[in-house]
Amino acid sequence: MPSDLQWIGEPAGGGNPLRIFVFIAVVSLIGDAYYVFGQHRIDAMIILRTLSSVLFLILYFRPSIWAWYLAVAEGPFFLLLYWLLRGIGGLSRPPRPAPASVQLVALVVQLAIVVGFVVWLFVVRERYFRYVTDARSSKT
Repeated sequence: MPSDLQWIGEPAGGGNPLRIFVFIAVVSLIGDAYYVFGQHRIDAMIILRTLSSVLFLILYFRPSIWAWYLAVAEGPFFLLLYWLLRGIGGLSRPPRPAPASVQLVALVVQLAIVVGFVVWLFVVRERYFRYVTDARSSKT
């Protein structure tokens, strides 16, 4: 493979391939803070998402291979949790009522996004593990 080609998700400078998830974690924390302090709403989804975002950021900046494992687990976990809480009415701000066909389309789109992220995470897995190994060896 020529050296001028770059794989999807591989940072140009050889940096951390999970850096997009830092942006997602920070946006998630800002949104959750708005719901808690601005809307005065809290539920299990907000608490767990906040905890996982903070944990991801800690693992990301360490750097640790566990950040990758957490990123892989978060998507399916939160998708399942959202639909479970939605079904039992456990969300602090329930979605607007919609026909079953609209809900099905929403579920399929959400599944496609989660599957896309998980596949991408497996594509960059070795590069991320190499990055962590290099980062740890450069500290010593």
